[in-house]
Amino acid sequence: MLIAPTPVVLEEPFSSSDRDVVDVDAVIRFIRRGARLCFKWVFLSVCVGFAFTKLSPSYYTATATLLLEDRALRPAAEPGGGAIPIDPTYADSQIQVLQSDEVVGHVLDEMRLAEVEEFGTGGSGIGAFIARLAPSPSFTPGATTSRQAVIMRVLGALSVRRLGLSNAVEIGFTSRDPLRAAAIANAIAQNYIDGQVALKRNAAEEAATRLRESLSEIRDKAFAIELPAAGSLLTTPEAGAQAQARNRELQNKAETYRLLYNSLLQRSYMESIDQFSYSGARVITPAEAPAQRSSPRTILALVIAGAVGAVGGMGHALLRQATDRSLRTVEDVQRSISFGRVIGVRKIRRRAWRAGKPRRKDLQRAYVTDSERFSHAMAKLAVALQAGRPRQSGQVIGVAAPMPGTGASSVAIHFAKVIAEAGQNTLLIDANWGKSSFAPDAQDENPAPKLASALSTICIESESLDVLTLRPAGPISELNASLSILTALQQLRARYDCVVIDFHSTEQTVDLEASMSALNEVIVVVESGRTLADTLRAFLRFIPKEKVMGVVLNKV
Repeated sequence: MLIAPTPVVLEEPFSSSDRDVVDVDAVIRFIRRGARLCFKWVFLSVCVGFAFTKLSPSYYTATATLLLEDRALRPAAEPGGGAIPIDPTYADSQIQVLQSDEVVGHVLDEMRLAEVEEFGTGGSGIGAFIARLAPSPSFTPGATTSRQAVIMRVLGALSVRRLGLSNAVEIGFTSRDPLRAAAIANAIAQNYIDGQVALKRNAAEEAATRLRESLSEIRDKAFAIELPAAGSLLTTPEAGAQAQARNRELQNKAETYRLLYNSLLQRSYMESIDQFSYSGARVITPAEAPAQRSSPRTILALVIAGAVGAVGGMGHALLRQATDRSLRTVEDVQRSISFGRVIGVRKIRRRAWRAGKPRRKDLQRAYVTDSERFSHAMAKLAVALQAGRPRQSGQVIGVAAPMPGTGASSVAIHFAKVIAEAGQNTLLIDANWGKSSFAPDAQDENPAPKLASALSTICIESESLDVLTLRPAGPISELNASLSILTALQQLRARYDCVVIDFHSTEQTVDLEASMSALNEVIVVVESGRTLADTLRAFLRFIPKEKVMGVVLNKV
């Protein structure tokens, strides 16, 4: 049960110094725990991205540059002034023409793209993929023909854009075949130029027809006027004046029609030269077959995969942090069991351990492996756990863990060494009887159903530590093994000042429960990050509270 803190009444207003601060240590611990997980995610994502770039089909993009300049639509320059620039909206309108069915459909028919697998019915190219994602508003799958579907796939692979504010237009086409991509890009540009020339030719022919009709009509009017002969003029002064005025009017009218006729004739000649001398567009950079693929890009795919992996790893780390019920810090253990005597031992890397030589066959590896940092931590543990306690003879201390692999044997041997170095006659009992067996005696055909023992001595500086190893000499039940451990404790506690017994984890045997009556105190060992709070609380239920010497949180 958690103890609620006593409320405190603030006498002064809330200040900035009373605000919650960020726990830097918790942040650092989270980064350390999540770094390895994030690295795994990034590595896996990069591998997937690399496999994607190698297994996915390659696409090539060829580009052609078209320069637009319609001289026929350009206004005439003022005398003495600069040239009037082209209409800025003209290039945008021509981009729509380049992407229209008029141009693309003609290229489709000319190059017979409907028969190409990449663009034909059921095509799987990039154009087909884009056409499925973003179909045209006028595209209705149930009502369109197969030709319209091919046009949609071609438009999906076509890109037309204006280069900055200039009148240069870049035509790009993407295909699996680099030669086909260049051919289609050039065909679209050339088809647009041919279309513009055809439109201007038709417009010029229509204008010439209208102009010829106007010229014929004006010519008839200009040369059909006949002036009256001089002898036909009336002899009276009034009639002669009227005749001369009418004659001048007819002359002026004929001259006007002749001037208009000459002007239209000159205009017809100049327009015919201007219309057919320039098409309004020209290819300044023809498309060539690209040597390298445009997609998928290896570097871009790896960067995106790495970013996705980093985000996924961080999200996984946050999710694991939010759902993690394991005990990681000393404070976590203290809050979960409301117990104050909790000692944290930092994780020691494998290279920091030293294996003793020669290694005895009857001793497990943890007993002959030493570490200065771990020994120093166990010395602090012994001082902290035995502070203020009376020194008793025949004291039996059990070291146990709720699950295997927590380092209980290392804690037991180092704790026993610290007690022995203090001058006490100490015995360490290795009760991990399930790890190995002694070779049975050849003369004893029916060995007793109990654990056999082997006594060894470990020299530590000026003192020595006795180690009693209990192992089965033959098949044995858990009950007989537990009774053998209890008998050994009862017999040896009178001969030593302190007996430290290294038990199996409670997941493996019930030796700790069977020996509880012979134990004075118990050191509980749990592993940081592996042991859950519920597991520790269930483990402590069958240990009397007064016998819990302390809790060791190992591998912090």
